[in-house]
Amino acid sequence: MRIGDTSWSPEDRLMFQCVRGVLLRKSDEPVPDEAGLDWDRLVDRVVDGGVAPLVYERLRSDDRVPPSILERLRSLYFRSGAENIRYLAHAGKLFDGCNRAGIDVIALRGIAFVESLFPDIALRPVSDIDILVRPADQDAVASVLDRLGYWSISGHPHQWTNASVVIDMHTDLVGADRIASRSRAVRIDMDAVWESAVTTTIAGVQTRTLSWVDTLLSCSLHSLKHSCDRLIWFADMAVLLASRGSVPWETLVARTRRFRLTKPVYYALNYLMGTLKTEIPQDVIEALHPTQVGWMEQRCMKRILNGEQVGRFGEIFTLFMMDHTRDRLAFVYETCFPNRDVIAQAYGENREDALLSFLRRLWHVAEAALNVVRRGLLGSRLPHRSTKIGV
Repeated sequence: MRIGDTSWSPEDRLMFQCVRGVLLRKSDEPVPDEAGLDWDRLVDRVVDGGVAPLVYERLRSDDRVPPSILERLRSLYFRSGAENIRYLAHAGKLFDGCNRAGIDVIALRGIAFVESLFPDIALRPVSDIDILVRPADQDAVASVLDRLGYWSISGHPHQWTNASVVIDMHTDLVGADRIASRSRAVRIDMDAVWESAVTTTIAGVQTRTLSWVDTLLSCSLHSLKHSCDRLIWFADMAVLLASRGSVPWETLVARTRRFRLTKPVYYALNYLMGTLKTEIPQDVIEALHPTQVGWMEQRCMKRILNGEQVGRFGEIFTLFMMDHTRDRLAFVYETCFPNRDVIAQAYGENREDALLSFLRRLWHVAEAALNVVRRGLLGSRLPHRSTKIGV
């Protein structure tokens, strides 16, 4: 299954070209004209994709850009830089506090990339600080956060805030601490993940991050789990691949198979090839090709890879990753009837409305699933409706 470009809008194509030019340091290449381009829609697209600073960096000297549009992009660029300075300062204190307490933590995604992968800290927007902790260390990390002035967010037991930034504490890479049956879709060896973690420096403080291979696997899983909503997640992968002089493809393929992540990695790499024109060896794509692809999966993923809206397909994609009916049924049941923490995250903690919240949950899950199925079957002939179900 290969990506095409028939359904990408002119705004999408320009966004891809700009992001690719910055990531590959090809600022001397001219930005091609896109017929029928709507500049206001372009700004909306780059904001939704989390790549506004990257697009500004590419277009800042292009005299074809309307001044009002350039000013909006410039504002987003400087806002990202200011927010990242703030996030890095808080991250440094967090990692230093954990070091002093003798607790290992791993920095995940954005906060781990903003200084190390991107040439300018403004280019990679950060909206929270994701950390991976061992289950046995959760209370100890919570104590560090408490000493630093953070408190647990009501209804979100894994998230902490100090009214300035949000810390999101994870104990695995698939979100099984929220929906336990997600773990049935993968076979990730967390001991191996911890053993492979590498030392890095964030905000001047030594901490740890995932190994290069595990970072790529985690980014692939995260992007598909969240319905390929944001281009910045794929930009992370593109720059990660570009940063390696020699990519250890055999190691990547072996790790992917071992962790049963073939489908998210296969689709993520195809998406990268089609949008940001990342070069992936054909033998790697063939080695990762899923052995079992159902009819619905094939239709949904083909539309997604060709730029068509399919709704919130991330949870259904989790079903695509499962081999056994009993696992799928367990996941569907827990998604419809999750624990109270998940319900509180989506609808609030008012226990008097518990029954109403569960009914709303059932409605939203059914609506989201129906939307994905309908769009998978009929594609762009249906209007796009995005139903977030809060898991």
